[in-house]
Amino acid sequence: MEKIRCRLISHSPGTHIQQVYTGLSMLHRSGLIHLTQQLLGGDFMRAEAPQHLRDAAATHARVVLNDAVTVHYDMHDAQDIDLRDLDTCDYYFKRSFSPGYIGTLPHGAEKILPFGLNCHVLPNFIDPLSVGRAFGLRRGVKERIVALREALDAGNRLRFYSRVRELESLPDYALAPRVLFLVTAYDPHDRPDRSADKIQERIHNNETRAQCIRLLRKELGPRFLGGFNRNEYTLRQYQDCVVSDTGVTDKKNFVRTLKAHTICVATTGLHGSIGWKFAEYISCARAIVSERLAYQVPGGLAPDQNYLEFTSPAECVEQVLRLIADHDLRNQMMTGNSLYYRAHLRPDALLLNSLLTVLSKAEQRQTLPFSTIKRS
Repeated sequence: MEKIRCRLISHSPGTHIQQVYTGLSMLHRSGLIHLTQQLLGGDFMRAEAPQHLRDAAATHARVVLNDAVTVHYDMHDAQDIDLRDLDTCDYYFKRSFSPGYIGTLPHGAEKILPFGLNCHVLPNFIDPLSVGRAFGLRRGVKERIVALREALDAGNRLRFYSRVRELESLPDYALAPRVLFLVTAYDPHDRPDRSADKIQERIHNNETRAQCIRLLRKELGPRFLGGFNRNEYTLRQYQDCVVSDTGVTDKKNFVRTLKAHTICVATTGLHGSIGWKFAEYISCARAIVSERLAYQVPGGLAPDQNYLEFTSPAECVEQVLRLIADHDLRNQMMTGNSLYYRAHLRPDALLLNSLLTVLSKAEQRQTLPFSTIKRS
């Protein structure tokens, strides 16, 4: 099979969509695809849409395959899909993939496919396309300088960046079973236009996390490292849950600390999303205890195989203790997550899976009337 021709249509340098950019650049560097980039300027916020959908504009990008098939990537936290985006593509990969919600759409559900886990990750090399985005999509001089530094400092000499090599590791079966849960709390009232249901969602998430921190500290003592990061809101509302060592929440220190703990706890993110930390735990081949996932993930990711799930803080503690006590289960989970990462989460594997899925489906559709695929 000859190289897949990919034209990336980008309008955002946002952190949510960076995983897609990184995966495509890795595939281009390896010679599996030929990648070009088209930058679209302008303001993509839609004033008439709900605020969380207006915010979602920075989490989208498109790829045109072989000048024929348009693929839309949506990395936003929420399950919502704007029908105008759906109407103007052939396939739509959704990070927070909810079959129940998709089944309520008036049309286009057959186009929507689950993308997988998401986190912010940069390539290990200088990526010319990221340099182009730094100039073409950043507005201010300071923003451009920051983006260029991120793009050009592939060796992380100036500062730490979450590059592929930094976020991946093999299982360390010899590590003692210590538990990590470093997390943030979101101020429910930091924006006046937030809806009542979104306020309640943040309050519930904060309270669940706080209770998990309190119970794990009480049960595990020095075997547990966790707490909220220190900011004005957490110091006001959850002072007893704030982490004592503020340096541990620095990204470089966090990644180093993550690799020193075998068991990691994950809770539900904004809009019911699967948080970035869950993906980082998988990347580092950790054993995971997680709140029940609200969204569907491809590749066979499953409870009792890749993670133990909980529905209450008390059950979180129970599942953590189960992993501490069961050496074989812990090791099997670490092995399974390492394998899952290499097949379904490493950025080049994740993006290649999506491209091959689309090409296979498009080929099948050629045996039927092909007018539904819009040629670019």
